[in-house]
Amino acid sequence: MKKRLLALFCALAVGGAVTAKTVGATSPGGNLRMEIEVADKISYTVWSGADKVLDACTLSLTLADRTLGEAPRLRSVKRSSADEMLERRNPTKDAVVRNCYNAVQLRFAGDYAVEFRLFDDGVAYRFVTSLPGEVEVLGDECGLGLPGGSEAWLSEVNGFRSMYEEPYTRVAMSGYAPSDKMSYLPVLVGMPGGKKLLLAESDVRDYPCMFVRSDGRGGFESLFPRVPKEYGPDGDRSLKVLSEEPYIARTQGTRTFPWRLAVVAEEDADLIAQLLSDGFKPYNESASQPQAEEFQAAVPVYHDTGERIVLEWTVEENSPEKVEAEIERLKAELTATDYQVIKSYEYALAGVPAAYDIEELHTSREQQRIRIRELETLLSPEEPVDPAPTPPWHSGGTVD
Repeated sequence: MKKRLLALFCALAVGGAVTAKTVGATSPGGNLRMEIEVADKISYTVWSGADKVLDACTLSLTLADRTLGEAPRLRSVKRSSADEMLERRNPTKDAVVRNCYNAVQLRFAGDYAVEFRLFDDGVAYRFVTSLPGEVEVLGDECGLGLPGGSEAWLSEVNGFRSMYEEPYTRVAMSGYAPSDKMSYLPVLVGMPGGKKLLLAESDVRDYPCMFVRSDGRGGFESLFPRVPKEYGPDGDRSLKVLSEEPYIARTQGTRTFPWRLAVVAEEDADLIAQLLSDGFKPYNESASQPQAEEFQAAVPVYHDTGERIVLEWTVEENSPEKVEAEIERLKAELTATDYQVIKSYEYALAGVPAAYDIEELHTSREQQRIRIRELETLLSPEEPVDPAPTPPWHSGGTVD
């Protein structure tokens, strides 16, 4: 009986263990590769050939009630690719531009996903959410780790109120401190060996522009202005912010967020020819969200119509989030009766009549376990998540 009690305590102790998961991807030509790690946070590292150009970059989105990307629970991994020609609306050089990339979308419990795209000349990511109503965004973490010995060209400003006309100055990242001035985008980074990294963003709508400053470790961290609450006069022809809201944006809960992108160039002259940001199109929210029942979920589907990304809705049966929520509820009920099982065993060891009907308790708990197993069979990720998958570049292939 004592051995059974010890086994029960051990099972309860290890039941919540979490394993980090790694997802790999490459650009269509194979010259850029990425590893995304999902552990207590979401982070990614990017290589250009044998050179690491972005190191352990972190990302998260803090809402009023939770932080997306904190203690993430990966539900599925979906891969896709595109190779198309896009027409420029106001061409200044080429009438069309090639949009060729491999993408990987990580979908998490909590109705959000993070999409990564790898081009042969750069990488990008964005958050995608399908939350009801409006949400208040309190913070947006975009941590960018850089190789040691990097330098940057910054347009340094004292605050968010800027005319975007400050000259760019060359700064060694090792000497750039969090107390120094911040910079707006784009920012150019020079790495040891001569490669360049251009940091920028795209598809910024109903959202503030991103600023960066030193993270104190040779990289960058993001900064965003909060929404003004009250204005007052500033001279005879301007206004100043007197008070602010606690959030940086109040926006629709179902949307795609701005792309954060990094263009990689072997030579300075290559940056002139880079057309990466042309591959990110504006988004059209027009469809209404349908009603879903029990384990159904209304899932947003984004279609590329050529000029815009259009939102449509589909009803998903056996929604992983809703099934998982029911599983968690049943597990919580089991956990709540663990104490009764343990006390029953203690009564039995002491030869004292049990305070609970142990047979009835076991029957009820077994029914809950059976229901949990039934629900777990409904969870079918689009791609199995391997804690340590073999990266596609090991065999020289591209992402499927």
